[in-house]
Amino acid sequence: MQQQPYALNLSPHARAWVENYKPVAPSGYENFVSSMIGSVQKTRPATLEKDRFLLECLAEQCDRQEVRFPKKVFIAQTHLPNAAYLPMTHSFMATSNIMEVMKPNELRAVIGHEVGHGRQGGWLMLLNIAAGILGSLLVTMCLPNLYRKNAAGEVERTPRPQGKDIGSLTTRFFRNGFVREMASWYGITVSMALVQRQFESDADRRGAIYTSPQDMADALKALGNRSNEIRQAEETGKLPSRQVERTLNKLLMPVPNHPSLESRVEKLERMTAERRAIAMERSRLLAPAL
Repeated sequence: MQQQPYALNLSPHARAWVENYKPVAPSGYENFVSSMIGSVQKTRPATLEKDRFLLECLAEQCDRQEVRFPKKVFIAQTHLPNAAYLPMTHSFMATSNIMEVMKPNELRAVIGHEVGHGRQGGWLMLLNIAAGILGSLLVTMCLPNLYRKNAAGEVERTPRPQGKDIGSLTTRFFRNGFVREMASWYGITVSMALVQRQFESDADRRGAIYTSPQDMADALKALGNRSNEIRQAEETGKLPSRQVERTLNKLLMPVPNHPSLESRVEKLERMTAERRAIAMERSRLLAPAL
């Protein structure tokens, strides 16, 4: 969708990024990532004719945040609003719906947020992996040992406790292989989710700094409203239900990897109020004395 006219102050090399942009078809990995959003009909490369405003916002934010302009920019056709910067392939993905429901200033803020993830780069992936390994190790260390060394120094399986007390029952429960695997998995997911929440908060801050806190807050509100509309449409049968997918996500990801929408909006609106107070104080101090 072609966005409404919106003034963007692009530097000469950011303008050159846009004008020299060549559409490139997404790779198999990028198609896989876009399919993870759900309900994706097809994925197409962005074009100057259809998506100039998106490309200009992307060039502006990459320039301001000192992030390399993506090699590929593609649009996933779906009714779900989403966008993502993919550091592994230096590509950017936006859904067709987010370009339709967002006002120009809100879309610019979302792109600023996603480019903020690009600024985080490989650190996001490395810290996720490290957090996952640490979480798994911590959980495994807390579980009862399945094996021990006997007096001869040989490794043998620890005897199964037979008591009826809570300690014996708990030990027998966690000796089960499936239970141990699930406990380790939850240790990984919880640790990674806690790291990802910090990165999301940092990306919100970057989006607010390089656009405006109010635009970032308005964008999050628009995403929340659109999510509610989609949920209502699913309940009334206008859209295919994704209840099974949501339930599985909750089981596999017990801790959300994003802070709550309300807390994110509250932080941004607090930042907006602080900026206004500073601007008013500056105006008062710089006003000519009567």
